[in-house]
Amino acid sequence: MSKVAMSVLSPLVCRRCLLEIQSSAFSIDILIMPFVDFDLILGMDWLTDHRVILDCRKKIFSIQGPNGEIVEVNGVTTSVITQIILFF
Repeated sequence: MSKVAMSVLSPLVCRRCLLEIQSSAFSIDILIMPFVDFDLILGMDWLTDHRVILDCRKKIFSIQGPNGEIVEVNGVTTSVITQIILFF
């Protein structure tokens, strides 16, 4: 288990994986990291390339699909404290 504040190197990469968001498939390279608290961390470059817009107050994000369509996703409210990492 790694702390977020620590540096972590990973030689394991899954190239050209498919990330499905509401029936739209997105290509993504995934680094395999030894974190147990996160399922997936999307970097700012990937978010920018896919024109992601986050509305934190409404817990909604929209993303431009592969064919130019806008996909909107409504977030889920949970009672569990969720850890989030943003990379700039």
